[in-house]
Amino acid sequence: MCVHLSDQWARVYSGSSSDNARSIQQTSDLGFIIAGDTRSFGEGSDDAWVLKLNAKGDVTWQKTYGGNGTDEVY
Repeated sequence: MCVHLSDQWARVYSGSSSDNARSIQQTSDLGFIIAGDTRSFGEGSDDAWVLKLNAKGDVTWQKTYGGNGTDEVY
């Protein structure tokens, strides 16, 4: 997944497989929360994936949710 916000920064957040951003929201600390799905990380074929970025675009934490089957978040 590639996130490009204004001319401030652009980053790619992905592993070796298909990863998708489905929703992004700016947070009160001027960072961002991104929700989507990943095949690169987690337990199943598609797992829900949530990332928290700081204002510079660095990942401060990330978490996958799901089991063996397909789990997605929008």
